[in-house]
Amino acid sequence: MSTICPQCAIENEAWRPYCMQCGVSLHGTDPASAATENAGASSQTRNAEIQPPSPQPPSPQPPSPQPPSPQPPSPQPPSPQPPSPQRASGATIALVAVLCLALAGGAAFGVYHLTRGDSRYPKSWDARIKPFADQAARIRGLEFVHPVRTIFHPEAQFMKLVTGGTGPTSSPSAAARSEADKKAAGLRAVGLADGKLDLLAQSKHLRSVSILAYYSETEKQVHIRGTEITINTQVTLVHELVHALQDQHYDLGKLGRLGNESKTDAVRSLIEGDAVWVEKQYLDGLSKQDRAAYFKANKDAGSKINQDTRDSVPDILVADQSAPYQFGPVLIEFLHHQGAAELDAAFQHPPLSDFLVFQPKRFLSGTVAQRGPKVQLPAGANKAQYEGEFGAIWWYSMLAERLDAHRVLDALDGWAGDELWTYEHNGKVCLALDWNAKNGATQTAMRTVLNAWRAKMPAASDITVTDRPSSTAIEVIACDPGIAVTTVTHQAKQQFSIPLVRAEVAQGLLHSAKDASTGAAWCVASKFVQRYTAAQLASDTAIPAREIRKVILELRRTCRSQPEFGA
Repeated sequence: MSTICPQCAIENEAWRPYCMQCGVSLHGTDPASAATENAGASSQTRNAEIQPPSPQPPSPQPPSPQPPSPQPPSPQPPSPQPPSPQRASGATIALVAVLCLALAGGAAFGVYHLTRGDSRYPKSWDARIKPFADQAARIRGLEFVHPVRTIFHPEAQFMKLVTGGTGPTSSPSAAARSEADKKAAGLRAVGLADGKLDLLAQSKHLRSVSILAYYSETEKQVHIRGTEITINTQVTLVHELVHALQDQHYDLGKLGRLGNESKTDAVRSLIEGDAVWVEKQYLDGLSKQDRAAYFKANKDAGSKINQDTRDSVPDILVADQSAPYQFGPVLIEFLHHQGAAELDAAFQHPPLSDFLVFQPKRFLSGTVAQRGPKVQLPAGANKAQYEGEFGAIWWYSMLAERLDAHRVLDALDGWAGDELWTYEHNGKVCLALDWNAKNGATQTAMRTVLNAWRAKMPAASDITVTDRPSSTAIEVIACDPGIAVTTVTHQAKQQFSIPLVRAEVAQGLLHSAKDASTGAAWCVASKFVQRYTAAQLASDTAIPAREIRKVILELRRTCRSQPEFGA
């Protein structure tokens, strides 16, 4: 059952306690009274809750991320939003603005590797762009140091720009193909893909259908697909101009050089979450008619992208590329709730693990990833390479592909650090995953989950799960079973609503109850999703609105004494 907001007339899913557009209570509890039920420090917050875009968009970043190195390197794709079964919404196609082009060279926070042109700044703003620049600066609370050039490209020109054209230099090298094949083997090893994958071709196709615009941090320019400023273009411009602001104040190039790909992905969530948060505030300020037009165009574009890429990209790549746009805004809401200085501090000292984005309360509490004992590779292993973290979305997708997501989420909340190594053994590409648990109890919980997962994987993957001596670490070994073995179930995609709804409920509560503690909000959200199945959380009709209100109020009373929940 859907609920129509009495204030702005936007349709909301039944589980939402507050309107995704204006923040008004949908079930009779006003934010003021809600605030009294949650203990914690008060601070200025604004609504950052976004409606995940159309179900399962394309993942513009295939090649580079995959397993041999499951953490995609490319940091700035506006992905249409992932596997969540919700309708397209505010921060969707605008996010398609800057898809990540990992295989093309691993751009950080932009597709700057596509262009090497003039980086000089214009003396004044283009009159068509200035109103959007003013809005981006006002909402973000930063001033532009100088104007930013924006270039509108005809369709054919833009397509050539983002795909590399069709000349001799556009064909991938033998080394690039070999690396892509290795990454595909890594995906198969942990059951996140099967069959033969051409990640390079998929990447190029995704770029051609998905990118609407991008900010080049080397050129200091925004490139736009098309020559007209439609409602979608307006929202996209605001999003991209936030990246220009970030670059001028925090240096995106410097942030992109913080370390390996996993660290870059965590930073990308901060960067994209910030832009999506501002984008959402901009949308809230539009007229009802403009918002309706945007959401319709957004949904239509998302559906087309899905149709163009259906069955051509592994689910994990969609989830991984979409995650910064889904979970990043929740981290931003948590930071805003602590005060404006916290957001600025986060750009000075950003999260270096995507688990700290997946579990934002732990970033606020100062959690730092801990490394376990040195990984023990089997005798005869060669070409070993450290790849950084495996990452929250990858662990979740790997395990939820075969197990109940509630159980998986509980185990993942015991994270204290993780890492990934790739190597070759007996002619196969293999992965060594190290999981470092917070304590003995969480190690036991994760070991139980990993063994249950191993029991459901094909024998050809040669999986082992081993406790590391004198530590709370667990090592998982998995090898490519080959292209003939079918492993994908799509179950993780179908259960993605669980971590998504947890994040969005916490986000909505922080927005509406300004005196709520971040711990209490996370407590309510965590306990809320535990009560329902993924199908119920993804449905508009499965959970009556009256029941949602009752459960949320009950959980507020339970959680208001737990300000440190989730730390």
